[in-house]
Amino acid sequence: MTQKKKIAFCITHTQLGGAQKYVYNLMSALQDRYDIYCISSFEGALREDFYALEGVRRIEIKGLVRRIAPLRDMQALSSLTRVFRTHRFSLVHFNSPKTAFLGRIALARARLPTAVFYTFHLLEFSFPCRNVKEWVCKVIERMLGTMTDCLIVNSAYEKKVLLRHGFSPDIVRLVYPGIDTAPFIAVRERRMRMRTTPQELRLLHITSFKPQKDPFFFLRFCRHAVALDPSLSVDILGDGPLKKRAERFIARHGLSRSIRVHGWRKDVDRFLEQAAYLVVTSRRESLSYAVLEALIAGVPVLSTCRGPLEEIVGQGVNGCFLKKSARPMALHIRNMLQTAESLYTINPAPHLPCPAASGDGRRTDKDSLSRDILAEFWSRERMVGEVEGLYREHLEHP
Repeated sequence: MTQKKKIAFCITHTQLGGAQKYVYNLMSALQDRYDIYCISSFEGALREDFYALEGVRRIEIKGLVRRIAPLRDMQALSSLTRVFRTHRFSLVHFNSPKTAFLGRIALARARLPTAVFYTFHLLEFSFPCRNVKEWVCKVIERMLGTMTDCLIVNSAYEKKVLLRHGFSPDIVRLVYPGIDTAPFIAVRERRMRMRTTPQELRLLHITSFKPQKDPFFFLRFCRHAVALDPSLSVDILGDGPLKKRAERFIARHGLSRSIRVHGWRKDVDRFLEQAAYLVVTSRRESLSYAVLEALIAGVPVLSTCRGPLEEIVGQGVNGCFLKKSARPMALHIRNMLQTAESLYTINPAPHLPCPAASGDGRRTDKDSLSRDILAEFWSRERMVGEVEGLYREHLEHP
């Protein structure tokens, strides 16, 4: 019997986020066809889900943390080098900047013929670089790119950024993310049956309470929005290092009745069903899973950041982009809420990126964009198939 190829997935933690869902979906789909390992600190809300995958072997490294911690980072580097020398993986797939940085150095130290993959779940630099941090991230990635066989990006925008920065088109590959679409298709159908605007208007915000997500801008916007319409309710799903500060902000400004912080929740579909809008105020975003879920559920997205989100939101199609200014943004949303005939009106022809389409890369046959096409295009099965195809290229023809 042919021995299964050994594949390792590396990620810093198992908090509830897009990168973690991506890794979980890949491992659960591929565990019968490959000898799958997961290397992580396994800290976070999805820990039990990762441990429930019986066909996946887990290697826990406590030193794998997101923040820069020199002593722990050196310990993690030593542990990764030892793990790679012991297991001699056919392919290693990194899914966070920290593991990609330490892991590729560890593989170079181990001197093994291993295929190296890295999925960017968020580019740490733009084109052109806007500050020293972005420039440093670009230089590091260019150096480590020589140790990488395949760089996977989640959007055409991110692919263009990498190519403009001089990354080889031979290693940069685009694979749009995929999710379990069934719960959100069900939400879409329920919302289509709702023809009247509810008395209680709710905004939804999904965040990880870290600086890149800019949670305090969102809270300042909420102050103005609630002042304009005291009946407005806001649900915030998420956790992170800035959560306690955010909760103190909410209490200090008398917003506790209007804003509820629910922590990490797996029943996102329940909140999407009641939401008027999903609001995104991050400084930078990739193709966020929260936005994908809202797209499929038929919830319009209001975003202050463009980039990859332009590929699926589309101005006026599945939402719109707003200038990042708290009070004008609150006024704009109040006007939208007051003039909407129904908050549950679903666009029958959602704006979808499509590599096979002509011209600008978007579908033009609007009449054919049915529920089934939505489910197929954003399915995790499609995503897994495309990623596995890239694996085979490197495993069968190293």
